[in-house]
Amino acid sequence: MKAKTKQDYAFDAIKERIAAGELLPGQRIVVSRLAQEIGTSAIPVREALLRLESEGLVTLTPHIGAVVSLITGEKVEKTLEALAVLEGYATRLALPRADEVMDELGRHDGAMRAAMEREDWEAFSEGNRAFHFAIYAVCDNEPLVTGIRSLWGQLDSYLSAAAFFLMPDRAQGSLDEHRQIMEMLRSPGTDPLVLELAARAHKIGTAKRLHVDDTRRGLAAARHAQLV
Repeated sequence: MKAKTKQDYAFDAIKERIAAGELLPGQRIVVSRLAQEIGTSAIPVREALLRLESEGLVTLTPHIGAVVSLITGEKVEKTLEALAVLEGYATRLALPRADEVMDELGRHDGAMRAAMEREDWEAFSEGNRAFHFAIYAVCDNEPLVTGIRSLWGQLDSYLSAAAFFLMPDRAQGSLDEHRQIMEMLRSPGTDPLVLELAARAHKIGTAKRLHVDDTRRGLAAARHAQLV
C-alpha cells in the first residue's frame, strides 16, 4: 500500500472537517491556522485545497483565498441525478459477482435496521454508504467507482445523516429498496437492465424527497441535533 504523503494527510483532514460541519459552507479557510491545527506546513494544505477545489468542495478566489463551497438545492438535486445514473450502472456491472458480497450486504442491512430502531441516523448513514460501496467493490470498474465516490464526497457535509434525520420515513423506504436490490442481485434470472433501473430509481427516490434550500435550514437542524 502506498504511504500517505503530507498532501494526502492534509486533504483527508480538511475533507473530514467539511463533512463533519467543522468547516461550514461559505467559511473562509485560513491556511496558516489550518496547517497549525493539523500539524503540517502551509504547502501541503495549499496543495490539498487545489484537489478539494477539483472535487467542488472549496472555491479558490484570487486575493480572497479558499472558501468552503456553498451548495444549492438545485445542485444537490442534479448531483443526485448524476449519481443515479452512475450507481445504477455500477450495480448492473456488479451482478455477475454479486454472490461474493451477499453476506456483507445482509450485515449492513441488519445494522441499518438496528440503527433506525434507535434513531441513530449517523450510524444509519454509515451503513447506507457501506451497503452501496460493497456492491460497487465488485463492479470491476474502478474509474466508475472513483467518480461515484467523488460525487458522494461533494454531498457529505450537506446530506448523510441529515437527510435521514429530516426525512425518517425515507429511511424505511430506503431499506425496502435495499431489500429489493438484494433480491435481484441474489436471483440468477435477474435482467441486468431491470436491476440497473431499480438501483437508479432508489437514488432518484432520495432526490425527490430531499428539499435543501439556500437558507440551509436542513443543515442547521441536523447540526443542532449533532448529526452532521
